[in-house]
Amino acid sequence: MIRFMAMERADQINRVRFWYYGFFIAFYTLAISLGLLARIQMPDLMSGDTELALPLMAVELLPSILVGVILAGVFAATMSTADSLVLSCSASITHDLSAKHLDRPWMMKLATAAVTVSALLFALFGASSVFSLVLGAWSMLACAFAPLMMLLAMQRRVSEWTAIGMMVAGVGVAVLWTRAGPVDVINEALPGIAIPFVLGLLLSRPAPATSPGREAQSAAARQAAE
Repeated sequence: MIRFMAMERADQINRVRFWYYGFFIAFYTLAISLGLLARIQMPDLMSGDTELALPLMAVELLPSILVGVILAGVFAATMSTADSLVLSCSASITHDLSAKHLDRPWMMKLATAAVTVSALLFALFGASSVFSLVLGAWSMLACAFAPLMMLLAMQRRVSEWTAIGMMVAGVGVAVLWTRAGPVDVINEALPGIAIPFVLGLLLSRPAPATSPGREAQSAAARQAAE
């Protein structure tokens, strides 16, 4: 989304698509190829920590100086992602969760420290791998926001409390499904999206149709404001 938002003019959309999807396809092609090659080169790794495939393959196949470059790249990407996520979470706490922005420096520093400590505890005591944690996080995001976004795309009018209830229900269903449901057969995202969607569909109502005359008046008002 940031790539598309960075456009200066609407006619640059094709250039943005080219660069974004070009690098996207190249990156994921290389990542999947690395995983497949690791299965061939180091079949014993499947019984251990598969997240070590890249550094172990670098140690086994590359000279020492290139191994250092690979490891430096891994740590640089890790630190870049980690500090961005910590700052994003702390900004959400100080600016989104409160009606008034908590702009005092000590409040922002306290929120950043709390998020950092929480992330450190997850890393030290979490039994899941990074891959499992990322999959779980994406599933929770999908369960929280996908049903609401689908209803809004269907031109349904959803109240504030209904939207909050849908998000809480989606995450709750996903958590319960991972604890007690047949996760190996059905991913937790399916019930976590389907159940809040049905509930939201029942509790919402269609948005009133807008007449062409009113749309023309709204367009004229926007042009006058600009």
